[in-house]
Amino acid sequence: MEIVFEQVGYKDKLNHIDLKISNKDIVGILGKHSSYVVSMLIGSIYPLVGKVLINGLESNIENRDFLNKQISYIRKDSINTFRKDIVLAEIGTIVDEKEYKNININKRIKDAFSMVGLNESYLTRRFDSMSSSELYMVQIAMQFIYNPKIIILESPFKALDYHNKKRLLKLIKLLKEKYHKMIFICDDDVDVLYQYTDKVIFAKDCNHIDIYDTYDFFTSVKFLNANNIQLPRLIDITYRGKLKGVKLTYQKDIRDIIKDIYKHV
Repeated sequence: MEIVFEQVGYKDKLNHIDLKISNKDIVGILGKHSSYVVSMLIGSIYPLVGKVLINGLESNIENRDFLNKQISYIRKDSINTFRKDIVLAEIGTIVDEKEYKNININKRIKDAFSMVGLNESYLTRRFDSMSSSELYMVQIAMQFIYNPKIIILESPFKALDYHNKKRLLKLIKLLKEKYHKMIFICDDDVDVLYQYTDKVIFAKDCNHIDIYDTYDFFTSVKFLNANNIQLPRLIDITYRGKLKGVKLTYQKDIRDIIKDIYKHV
């Protein structure tokens, strides 16, 4: 699976953007124009100039129905996206919309919920009876029923309690390594992006949207400061140590930073 932006332009929001993204990476999306990148990915808007190719197929109105089945967008404010009161009724709406035909649909539903750690009792639950953490995990389970190839998670950890955060992190790793899904995390939490992504799309403005290696991006402190991007906490700790002359290297685990401090202080 590969996504390519070829000289994509859209009004005054995107201007001749070139990107190439592969499913070997978990990709973060950051910046004030990030919503336009996501909108292009999910097909809610289309390029006025250039084109977006999803696995070689152009994203446009003609291919919308097919591509819509390949992409799952998990929104942070999920309660506002449901059209039914009960989970199973909402699933029926999604299955009909996607025209998803599977003779083992009931098993597929149970498997999808089991995959995210939810039992069958959630199928008869009302959405307004759930916590924000439960709502987010239920939304993921519902989307997994039709086995999308591309998964976009909007601010995934903000709504989750500690238990479900660990569960989702484990699931993301499984989806990437075993099922080879293309995963995007759209978030303004730099700590999340630094620790859990491989690449970062930084949508600075309509003319400057590029993809970077996550480590290289977040360890370029001067660049982050120049673009008013908050330093991830682990980067900030190390950077402050460096300013004081301590020989530290940038790490993604606080335990490794502590080892460095004991070694050099």
